[in-house]
Amino acid sequence: MLSVLGFTFAAPWALVALIAVPLLLPLLRLMPPPARELRFPAIRFLFGLPGTEETSARTPWWLVLLRLLLLLCLIIGAARPLLGSLDPEGGQGPVLLVVDDGWAAARNWPARQRMMSDLVSRLEPQGRALVLLTTAPAKVGGDVPAPRRLTPGGARQTLKDLQPHPWPTDRAGASDQLTQWLVDQPDFKADTVWLSDSLQEEDPKSLVELLSSLGEVSLHRDGVPLVRLLPPERDGDGLRLAARRLADNESITARVQLRDGAGTLLDRIDLTFAPGESDAVATARPPAELARQLARLDLAVDGAARTVGGLYLLDDSWRRHPVGLATFDGDGSASRVLDPLHYLSRALDGTEDVRRGPLNDLRQRPLALLVLADPPPLSDARLADLNGWIRQGGVLLRFAGPRLADAPSLPLPVDLRAGDRLLGGKLSWTKPLSLAAFPDDGPFAGLAVPSDIKVRRQVLARPESVLLARVWARLKDGTPLVTARRQGRGWLVLFHTTADPRWSDLPLSGLFVEMMRRMARLGPGTAAAPQNGEQLSAATLLNGFGQLTDVAPGTATLIMGEPEAAAPGLYGRPHPLAVVNLSWDEDRFRGLEPPATARLAGYGSEPARDLSGVLWTAAMVLLLIDMTLSLWARGLAVAGVMLLFAVPAMAAPDPSALANQQRLGYVVSGDAQVDETAKAGMNGLTWMVMRRTSVQLAEPLMVNPATDDLALFPLIYWPLPASPTPLNAETARRVEGYLRRGGLILFDGRGLLARDSGERLRRLTGPLRVPRLMSLPAGHVLGRSFYLLQTFPGRLDSGALWVERPDQRTNDGVATVIVGDNDWAAAWAVDETLRPLHAVSPGGERQRELAFRFGINLVMVALTGNYKGDQVHLDAILERLSDDW
Repeated sequence: MLSVLGFTFAAPWALVALIAVPLLLPLLRLMPPPARELRFPAIRFLFGLPGTEETSARTPWWLVLLRLLLLLCLIIGAARPLLGSLDPEGGQGPVLLVVDDGWAAARNWPARQRMMSDLVSRLEPQGRALVLLTTAPAKVGGDVPAPRRLTPGGARQTLKDLQPHPWPTDRAGASDQLTQWLVDQPDFKADTVWLSDSLQEEDPKSLVELLSSLGEVSLHRDGVPLVRLLPPERDGDGLRLAARRLADNESITARVQLRDGAGTLLDRIDLTFAPGESDAVATARPPAELARQLARLDLAVDGAARTVGGLYLLDDSWRRHPVGLATFDGDGSASRVLDPLHYLSRALDGTEDVRRGPLNDLRQRPLALLVLADPPPLSDARLADLNGWIRQGGVLLRFAGPRLADAPSLPLPVDLRAGDRLLGGKLSWTKPLSLAAFPDDGPFAGLAVPSDIKVRRQVLARPESVLLARVWARLKDGTPLVTARRQGRGWLVLFHTTADPRWSDLPLSGLFVEMMRRMARLGPGTAAAPQNGEQLSAATLLNGFGQLTDVAPGTATLIMGEPEAAAPGLYGRPHPLAVVNLSWDEDRFRGLEPPATARLAGYGSEPARDLSGVLWTAAMVLLLIDMTLSLWARGLAVAGVMLLFAVPAMAAPDPSALANQQRLGYVVSGDAQVDETAKAGMNGLTWMVMRRTSVQLAEPLMVNPATDDLALFPLIYWPLPASPTPLNAETARRVEGYLRRGGLILFDGRGLLARDSGERLRRLTGPLRVPRLMSLPAGHVLGRSFYLLQTFPGRLDSGALWVERPDQRTNDGVATVIVGDNDWAAAWAVDETLRPLHAVSPGGERQRELAFRFGINLVMVALTGNYKGDQVHLDAILERLSDDW
């Protein structure tokens, strides 16, 4: 390699050709003589004409200069000039490469890889040694790897395999490793290239001073924003989200995506950082049906890759579980103080999805916990229904009371003695009792028991039946207060006291709140929290980019109560029971203070830019100009102009190429989020159509009805924005022409039609003469063009769908306009890995499947019309055919 004036030449031998440039000057001056115009004489007069060749005596200086530039571009381009290469100091000595490979480096890791690759490219031809020192431990709580001297052949692959770790760096440990390595290298001197993550540690001076003692230090700091997602907090029925960034004077917006366990997007919240502010806060309030599915929070920042610091995994304690509080006739109370459901509601509101109503109504929706506060006797049919629900995983919680004491009724986890036990009454020898410590194997393990909680009355279990049940709470005298029995996959639980303060002080305490919340976590899809000291095997672990990766059993373990010693990820097999996130240390999240002796640089652009392509392109352009000017000088100006424009014309795309492939279109709405969803939705529908049918579709395109040719698209999806702009007369005329020629448009209100009774759609299509619409009739071809469908849901399921009234005189009766309100694009939308981007409600993945089937039917109608409609005449056709035979 050769460096000249900031340029590095990867193939400097090609520059030898510059010596021959003076020798080529005579050739550069060559120019054909101008054409002579001769009147055609008789053939005999041609014999006397001179036949000598003539050359122009003088070539214009500007043409010589043009050809000289062309020649220089060819020669210098062959030498492969590189611009902006990393240029470590130190002449021929070794280079020490220090790489911060903690979690914060992941936000711009490709830039680091390019710089490392460029450094190897520069050092390899020069034969200079490279020593690698990484600053993050190889595992959580472990030691930093020792420095490694890389061979020229293996350095490139080693650096390519280097990946950021999902935990912080340990520069003090790196300094210790380097100091120990230098003991065997007493004369080692090297210039340092430090690729930092821009984060400050408690005491980085030891590493900085050590590096400075070895030679010059070149410190590279990242200009990409570093934003850390802080642990969320509950805010009533919502979730308070907060993020912090390194000090910055610019205003940026970070997006927090709320996702379920499969990665499906449930909600999206923007966090806006004002100029100079380090913190941003917002509150997310997803619907209860979606909040129960919440499994993780993803932070996205424009221009930065995802990091483990922008991901927060949520365990079961963060989800809102559906809890039913059953009411019965005659249970009403004039005072909330005497209403047992009032205390249960206060204990569960804000953390769970509490539903209060008749038992029949509650059983119509999914529940994690069903609470019966001293109910009246239940019918046999109702008891059978509850027993079946419990076996499928439900948790039934019953409270005692006067009804249960007088006439015990099923279902119960234990057999009860008749009557109740009074503690502390005038005729009783005993006093009100406190609660004993909770057993370690129960759901209330670890909860502190206040001494001021007294129980004055309880129902007693028969001792022989207690052996068949589990006791989760006892009084000081050992009598059961909470008993439970496993029934199938669910639990049957009994509190031996009331849910109001008549029999005990428990409903007035904070302990009651914690006990009710833990009961809710026992419901479907949840499991009892593991106890401190319990060891769990990792199910999936997070890498530095915040991606979950599968691991083999036993690869990593978590000891409950010691999360700082475990790698971030999900723990527990076969179902995750605990999560570990990147630990938050406010003192370490500060910008790096660069040492005064270091040279500062950034990661702004690619370290080495190859200019050979630019020079070769310039040479081709100069050659084209030279040929054009040569033709012009010879009097062939027309041919020169034609040559000048020939190449750009050949490179221009063929407008007819779009017509050679079928593709779907979607109308630009002006709302970036709506357009993004429409694009992802049409991509998802295109993929599904090609996967399930023989139809081959090209990539869908955004359509502007005012300027684009609509005839290229058999189906156009038109999402309704929140603030639509009315079509002008010319655009309306173009759309009407498209519909008359057989095009199909799906107008999607995305849930807005129901809010304003279609006013936005009427505003959008004002001058457009839309055909008369009707509600989709039974048996319409849209319900059987490929799949047999009765409903047509999208992300929503409003059930409303309107189609053009059939008119056999127009387009053979095929509908050209379909209007709905179900937000189909959101249900079809997928990302680059074909994962759904948006949750669908209330039907889940079955509803998404129906949405895709509707989309496929829609494409079939757009491509084939009403060919399936002929099947209604199948019997008559077969009969006629039989008569002909």
